[in-house]
Amino acid sequence: MHIRLPDAACVYGENQTLLYTSDQARQNNGISLSMLIEDQCLAARLSGDETPICYVVLKWLFRAEERRENVRILGDAWERGYGNLEWRGIMPERGMPWYFLVTNGSDAVADTSGRFTEGFGVKVRPSSFCMWQYDTSGITLWMDVRCGTKGVILAGRTLPLADILFAEWHALSAFRCGKQFCREMCPDPIFPKAPVYGFNNWYYAYGNSSEEEILQDARRLADCTVGLENRPYMVIDDGWQPNLTDGPWDSGNDRFPDMKALAAQIREMGILPGIWIRPLRQKAAYGLPVHWRLERNADFLDPSEPDVLAYVKACIERIVDWGYRLIKFDFVTFDIFGRWGMDPLNFLPTGDWSLHDRSKTTAEITVQLYKTIREAAGDAVLIGCNAIGHLCAGLVELNRTGDDTSGQEWQRTRKMGVNTLAFRAMQNGTFYMADADCVGITPHIPWELNKEWLRFLAVSGSPMFISWDRKVDSKAIRSAIAEALRQNSVQQDELIPLDWMENTCPRIWRLNGERVTVDWFGNLIDRTF
Repeated sequence: MHIRLPDAACVYGENQTLLYTSDQARQNNGISLSMLIEDQCLAARLSGDETPICYVVLKWLFRAEERRENVRILGDAWERGYGNLEWRGIMPERGMPWYFLVTNGSDAVADTSGRFTEGFGVKVRPSSFCMWQYDTSGITLWMDVRCGTKGVILAGRTLPLADILFAEWHALSAFRCGKQFCREMCPDPIFPKAPVYGFNNWYYAYGNSSEEEILQDARRLADCTVGLENRPYMVIDDGWQPNLTDGPWDSGNDRFPDMKALAAQIREMGILPGIWIRPLRQKAAYGLPVHWRLERNADFLDPSEPDVLAYVKACIERIVDWGYRLIKFDFVTFDIFGRWGMDPLNFLPTGDWSLHDRSKTTAEITVQLYKTIREAAGDAVLIGCNAIGHLCAGLVELNRTGDDTSGQEWQRTRKMGVNTLAFRAMQNGTFYMADADCVGITPHIPWELNKEWLRFLAVSGSPMFISWDRKVDSKAIRSAIAEALRQNSVQQDELIPLDWMENTCPRIWRLNGERVTVDWFGNLIDRTF
């Protein structure tokens, strides 16, 4: 299908009130919806008065030659994948955030003659949360313009809803088409000056750490990367601040007495210091002003408040001043919405609440938060975690594209990590560098399985972080880690899933042009039910 104006358009207000429909006059109830096609892109814009607006819905009906049979469809996710990304048949009620692909055939078959793939999506950083549906009559785009769960009040403002793209390819694998489509959706990505890799302490420490342990990790990282020109990062995850998974972010705790001095000690070893932060979590008991806090839950800060953005900016600038060259900011979706992106409802906000500034959509407010963090970080590398991928693209160098792997359960690493590595690989090097999460090397994970995850991440062409419990050590393990770090320090490999249309945990891949297979299960009885 080539880009064209939709066959129908509706605008809904609160309580599902129909405010506008395209089969009436072009302006209803003080609302104006405009659409313009330019350079193969459909720009959708919305103007309104004081009427609260919730959704804009566009529908394209298939023409006879556009109807497809025996197709598979891949949708994206609001933020991270949760081991649930997959190709499926036609499911009319399925909501697909941001973009989706439609294809015939299988990427496991080398011959691409007769293959076609279509892409439907929006360019990154729209002012609405965009969700697609595909049925046998056509395609539908829902654009959520709410502020929290209440309608946005534009008060005469024109809102750039989204820039909509359609694309079509022939005689190519679906993966190649998806990669190209991601490039078209994100014309302005940013990437680190050098590949990012190294250690992260979360998957053996889980918040129970200390300055001494971090320095031990940094020494081992230095030992494993002797002679590598591109230096690795030692990322200090949750547990350094006074309150676990909570602010304030102005000092360490008894086990981390001097965060600035710690960064300097890490740098002296030839390692780059990195750190984790949860910028919107600060319990009401900690004394920040009441008007800074979310209506939904006072333990979280409201990013529509200018004072909150100034506070977040100051926190990030302080950490950069301490000497940290990588900042992993986390929980930014959960803390705004109070729910995870894997929850079953098609749109994130639920309940009865709004952000303080009703004149802006939640998407606009979220993008402004990311922009504030970007500005404060300067030339430090940013990793989004629980960030909304389509809204942070172009503002972060790295994004955690899947839910947590594990240092305790191999089944979780297999489910979350492998699925993410395969199904978000199209975004790697197009939106940002896509971080499929860590290798947790601990006594709880069989090394025979974990070493395969380590091996594949090392040659994925994407960032790799390792959590290495010092209780697990041998000459073979140390050698494998050193080799994986060496390989990942350049990130010039290409790893493509092949049987991803038939398998949510792909077994067959193409590595630098060569077909390879991997056993993710071994002799374990998998209990991911």
